[in-house]
Amino acid sequence: MFYLFDGTVKPAGTECLSAGKPVMGFVNGEELKELSGELGLVPQNVISCSYASRNFRSGVEIFKDYIFSKVRTVDPSGTYAADDCIALIIKKNLLLVVSVMDSDDSIHRRFMNAVEKGVTPGLDLERLVYRFLDELLAGTEEQLENVGGIISGMEDAMIDGKVPKDLLNELIRLKRKVQNVHSFAGHLLYIIETCMNDERGIFGDSRMMYLSNMQQRLLHIREDASSLSGEITHLEDAYAGYVDMKMNHTMNYLTALTTIFFPLTIIVGWYGMNFVSIPEFGWKYGYVYVLFTYLAKKHKWF
Repeated sequence: MFYLFDGTVKPAGTECLSAGKPVMGFVNGEELKELSGELGLVPQNVISCSYASRNFRSGVEIFKDYIFSKVRTVDPSGTYAADDCIALIIKKNLLLVVSVMDSDDSIHRRFMNAVEKGVTPGLDLERLVYRFLDELLAGTEEQLENVGGIISGMEDAMIDGKVPKDLLNELIRLKRKVQNVHSFAGHLLYIIETCMNDERGIFGDSRMMYLSNMQQRLLHIREDASSLSGEITHLEDAYAGYVDMKMNHTMNYLTALTTIFFPLTIIVGWYGMNFVSIPEFGWKYGYVYVLFTYLAKKHKWF
């Protein structure tokens, strides 16, 4: 489905691609195959849009008349939604979003949110790219703020000595979430910087003010994510120290018990031997003698 921005937003067919007006499109991998000839796409790009892989690293490719990038997306909760993945094809007057994997229809909803913002004065390709990326990032800053609040709560709990049993698992989960956001922002930043360089003149006379604004936003998100990741690492170290301290306390307690009962164990073992004649057994002061000897050794009286 294509949307032509010409005074108003109009659903349109492929004929709108030659209208000379800004166009946004949303297709899946199969639909892209049918359009590849008309759009002049490289076969490898079309093939890569037919599957979502967990192992690929997002990148940006520049061709004669378009920019191509494949990106794993992050939902507002900060986790990679089950293999959700998109490809962006940016040509002159066209932003085409390819749904490689959209398990919960969230990508399509974000795309439609960008479309429904309508036509504004001076609308061009740069602003369309800005709109869509803005929708992809919706809720990201708020999520990082929430993570910061959770970390502060954990720090207070550690200061008060009220450490949850599942603290380490929670720290690992938060760190993964923050790292996902950091990685996602880095991929979008790469796309923005490639567009701003505009080696192929795809953006025409655009002054890149909107993309520059998006670039600064992505840099701030990455800085915040890096800072939070560092705080989580410090908390992990503090938790490890807390566990070691508790272990040392327990070992000290066990050592004290061993110091008290080990000599008694030796005495019991000694006098528990099955010999017929052990002189102390018949001695009137045998018990007092053994007790005195134990206390003298314990307190180093001699």
